[in-house]
Amino acid sequence: MNTPPFLLAAAALFWGAQTGNWLVAIASAALLEAPRYVARRWHLESAQFNRVADFCTVLLFAIAVYLYFTFGNPRAVTLLFQWMPLIVLPLALAQAWSTARALDLSVLFWSLRRNPMRRAVKLNLAYPAFVLWLLAASAANRHGAAFYLGLTLLTAWPLLLARPRSYALPLAASMLLAAALAGYGGQLGLHRLQQWLEAAAPEWMAGGGARTNPYRSTTDIGTIGDLKLSQRILLRVEADPAVTTPILLH
Repeated sequence: MNTPPFLLAAAALFWGAQTGNWLVAIASAALLEAPRYVARRWHLESAQFNRVADFCTVLLFAIAVYLYFTFGNPRAVTLLFQWMPLIVLPLALAQAWSTARALDLSVLFWSLRRNPMRRAVKLNLAYPAFVLWLLAASAANRHGAAFYLGLTLLTAWPLLLARPRSYALPLAASMLLAAALAGYGGQLGLHRLQQWLEAAAPEWMAGGGARTNPYRSTTDIGTIGDLKLSQRILLRVEADPAVTTPILLH
């Protein structure tokens, strides 16, 4: 792995904090960072990496089918993205615990196995796995500024370490901070724009009230309005303790 120490572990733990799967995140973080401190390695050939990649592909389709029939769309798509780092984890661990510093691109694409490129292209899975952990954490869709703060810190970590030496650390940090603040403000603006469009769309579709159809009425499902003219309680209903079945009021 060519990432800074503990970067992948931090990304996995960040995913665990967002999804609530702490045990899986801790185990994944330990397996990804252990090769830095364990000298034992395995020599794997390209055919063996291909088998691991094929296993990940079969696992992907199996989990996708299970999620689709269990939760349906669009929840299944969100959950699939959320568990994507675990699906490709066997391939990432195969590289981390092997003697190979990078994998041939044909490992990921069946078409390249049949028609190899004239010049082999190597890929280290460390940073793609890091990005995948962050994308999967975003699929949890936790509200609040904690996600954006964690995403900013994890993204700034490798960028500051990989900056050109001609850029001083305070200057590079200031530029990243300005970009982060601009991004946070931009996503707030997009969220408010979406809310405004959702509120204005029914009125646009109804023609702004200029035309009235006595045979059709429109409603805005999901919008909570003030339906009661008075907050005074008129009636309280108390069930007898002997009643075990739910009472339905109409």
